[in-house]
This record gives sequence, structure tokens and C-alpha cells, in this order.
Amino acid sequence: MPLQEKYNVLLSVAQQISDEQHPKLTKMYIDTFKKYVPAGKHLKVLDLGVGEGPQEVQQLRDAGYDVYAINIQQWRANDPKSVIGDMNDQSFAEETFDGAYSTQVFEHNYIPWLGLMEMWVSLKKGGKLYFNVPQCDVHQEVTHPTMLSLEQWKRILQQTGYKIILAHEFDIVKGEAIYEFVVEKSTSESACMREMLKKLGELR
Repeated sequence: MPLQEKYNVLLSVAQQISDEQHPKLTKMYIDTFKKYVPAGKHLKVLDLGVGEGPQEVQQLRDAGYDVYAINIQQWRANDPKSVIGDMNDQSFAEETFDGAYSTQVFEHNYIPWLGLMEMWVSLKKGGKLYFNVPQCDVHQEVTHPTMLSLEQWKRILQQTGYKIILAHEFDIVKGEAIYEFVVEKSTSESACMREMLKKLGELR
């Protein structure tokens, strides 16, 4: 079975088990994003994974962003600016986006550092990425293969060429915490990082 079909089977089952949308939480996340990436005319933003569903994309657009989306399944944001794809294998041109946004997605990624590097390439210089993930002691599920501590996420972000602006833990609802990050594409990557990005660019 092709990898895409395996993804579709796994995610369709997960969707049937739990397919909640949280517009109030999404608004809170977008308000944080707006604080660090102020909306402006023609400001291009990529929604990675469409974590809260199509209403997430719509809220970003209502906030004034030109929003594109990438997701492993088309049903999550079925519109002309949505593409079926893997965040670890983006096909966007280098330095396409002014910002990127992702909620409750990176914990589903088996290779989060690769997704972060791909996003680094797609971001413009100084572009910012906002994302959040569940706190590492909650939601231990088969569909959450990457449940890291706050310090582990910070280390990966630094290793993949980002300057950390915000990295903290907070409760979104009683008994449920998340890690929230805002990071900026850094131009001072290490020699190792430059070599990895060079090889990644050759594979695009």
C-alpha cells in the first residue's frame, strides 16, 4: 500500500474517534500569532497541517493573512490554496512565506526536525513560525509519536536554525497543558546546518 494511502487510513480512523474543533482556542492561538506576525496586505502565511480544521484557515484569513495550507489529507482544508502534501517534503519555492502557523500537528510527525528544516527553507529571512503541541505527559497515543519535553523542543529548534522568541508551557483548559512556541528563521546557522540545508535544497 502506498504511503499516502496508509496515512489516509490511519488519519480517517483517528478522525472518527475524535474530530473536535475548538474555535475559541484557535482564536487564542491566532491572537498570539498576530502579536508576533502582524497581519498586513499580501502577507503570505502557511498553515502546516490545518490542526483545527478548515475553520482554522478561515480565522487566519479573517485576521487579514493570505493563507495557504498543506495537509496530508485534502478534506482538512478543501480550497484552491490548499495542497495535499507532507510537511517533511514541501514543494514550495525557497523563501515563499512571511510566516507559518501550526496547532497540534508536530506531535504527529515522526521526524519533526525534518519538518522544521523544510519550513526554514520555505520561510523568508526573518520569517516567524508559530506552533503548539501537547505537553509531553498528556495525550500519549499511537497517533502522537513525538511527545517531547519543552527543553527537547527548544534544542531541536536551535539545531534546525531558529531563534527562539517564545517557548513556554501553559494550561489551555483545566487539566490540559500545551507547549507554545514562536521562532524566527535565523541567518546564522552552523556549518553543519548549512550543509544539511544545501543537501535538502538539492533534493527539492
